[in-house]
Amino acid sequence: MLFPFTRSWTRQQKWLIIGGVVSAFAICGACIYGYERYYRGPGQEMLYGTWHGTLDWHGSDAYFQFSADHTFSLWDRAWFEDADKNPEFVTKGRWHAGGRFLYLRYPPDFRPDGRVLEFWHIEDISPQELRMRYWHDGGTHVFHRIDSVTTRASNHAMERTADRSANHF
Repeated sequence: MLFPFTRSWTRQQKWLIIGGVVSAFAICGACIYGYERYYRGPGQEMLYGTWHGTLDWHGSDAYFQFSADHTFSLWDRAWFEDADKNPEFVTKGRWHAGGRFLYLRYPPDFRPDGRVLEFWHIEDISPQELRMRYWHDGGTHVFHRIDSVTTRASNHAMERTADRSANHF
């Protein structure tokens, strides 16, 4: 046998091993928390609202509205700017943002080529500008924010907590 078990671990060695394992888990958890809190990119709530840009394949200006319930609407410029006409959507669909990609799912009868899912690569996003490219070989499309949709989540840090009970003698 290469390592005979003739000598058992002392109590100090056991506690040192347990302490090292617990410290390794704590350091790993702190690193993961630090990355998620301070270094991770913007979340999908950056996309909420209405964006205006030009699509080459569409041939005109387009307006995308991304909702918090992961539905999107696509308007054409003529429909969006005509105040007398009740605005009609070119199409509605579902969206998902995962990493650097934006996935748009159109209704089956919308595109003549039959494709239902579209992949957009997000190159850069700021509060007022969105730069995307259609898949990986298309040109860059620049969209500007028209309006923002605020989330309705409560701010737990600002909520009032219950007062401590006091003895009133």
